[in-house]
Amino acid sequence: WLYDVQTGELREWYAPGVGLGAWAWWPDSRGVLLAQSEGDWQASQWQQDVYDLPLGGTPNKLLDWNSAAHALIPHPDGRRFALVGRPAGKGNTEHAHLYLVDGEQVRRLDEGHDHPVGGAVGGAVGGVAGGVSGGVKGVLGIPQKTHVRTTRKRVR
Repeated sequence: WLYDVQTGELREWYAPGVGLGAWAWWPDSRGVLLAQSEGDWQASQWQQDVYDLPLGGTPNKLLDWNSAAHALIPHPDGRRFALVGRPAGKGNTEHAHLYLVDGEQVRRLDEGHDHPVGGAVGGAVGGVAGGVSGGVKGVLGIPQKTHVRTTRKRVR
């Protein structure tokens, strides 16, 4: 749903057939960056791709990831983004790592680390965006003094 604070209009924005994974607003508020599976089978296998969903449009696939994407962190330039997730094409069979995506170029940023990034354990994610955003700031060129706040709703 999308709520226009100026007009008071509430409208359906995007209703995917399969639930969304990670998502984040682009810095210029033009829309969201999101991870989504193409169908139920792909979702059951943690096969997600990354899309750009503009405010007034439909999703445009940016990256054939075909694996679990736990967090997306857009770069202030509005073009690049960081991705915390399982290696491309690996579904849910390997540790999550930190990647920088620049168009079709994907570079792993945590080479040499033998442990997973974020809070992904067996497919569950807890605080991934908050856990990596501080370390990602320098890599993405976001000033270190920028405050990143994430919230989680507890399910009881």
